[in-house]
Amino acid sequence: MSDFRAVPAFKHVLRATFGHIGPAFQMSWPWMALIAAIQAVDLFFFADMPPSSDPEFWTQITPGLVLTGFLILLVSTFGFASIAVNWHRYILLGEAAEGGQKFRMDRLVWRYLGNIMLLQLGMLAANLVAVAVLVIAYLILSQAMPQYAAGSILGFVFIAWLVWLFLAFTRYSTKLPAIARGREDYSFGRAWEDTRGHSGALFGFWSLLLLLLLAVGLVLLIPALGIRYGLGLTNQTGLFLSNGLQFVVNWVLMILGVTMLTTQYGIFAEGREV
Repeated sequence: MSDFRAVPAFKHVLRATFGHIGPAFQMSWPWMALIAAIQAVDLFFFADMPPSSDPEFWTQITPGLVLTGFLILLVSTFGFASIAVNWHRYILLGEAAEGGQKFRMDRLVWRYLGNIMLLQLGMLAANLVAVAVLVIAYLILSQAMPQYAAGSILGFVFIAWLVWLFLAFTRYSTKLPAIARGREDYSFGRAWEDTRGHSGALFGFWSLLLLLLLAVGLVLLIPALGIRYGLGLTNQTGLFLSNGLQFVVNWVLMILGVTMLTTQYGIFAEGREV
């Protein structure tokens, strides 16, 4: 295993992503076009829906709206897994998806999806147990000290728990690129063992992505608001343009996130240098 340092690893992620943005687009555009088409239909028919904060929103939900939302979720989920597997394989093996492979739904994609769901369920279960423990602790502590003090203490404990849970998720996620590569021998336990002692570096690594997300969000906020509100909040052209801008940004960020996992796996599991 090579030495993992947050900043050099993140620089490698940026180079691998933006230096190969063309192949990334070539391999992912069919799924993204399909998702964009479904979202465009959703916007066209439901553009006049009030915001979810408006009580009227819940009275206007129709079976068509629910079905469209479910379809977007389903296609987006499978599309993400398919794109992720292809992109992992491109970075690790130099294998560019061609033809029907761009819509790949083979065993690798199903294993990838299954392991993501397993991870998410595990994190959810752990969080539910933690919340239950904190509630019990609050009930006990509030008898021995002021309620605000007990709440403040446990609030800090909960934040620390969320940070640990996030790090655990990123460490276990090292397995995902191994699945895309076709490895059957790389387990969650192996991923945990390989990343042992590097929690601080991993926290810095993923924090850099968070800072990038915040910076991109702030840079794009003004043009997005200008497009939407300049053309009118309910104007369909404004909605299409602002959502289109967000769609492109989300795609780039998705590729960045997958490259982060690929880099993490390459360093920890295969000893690659960056």
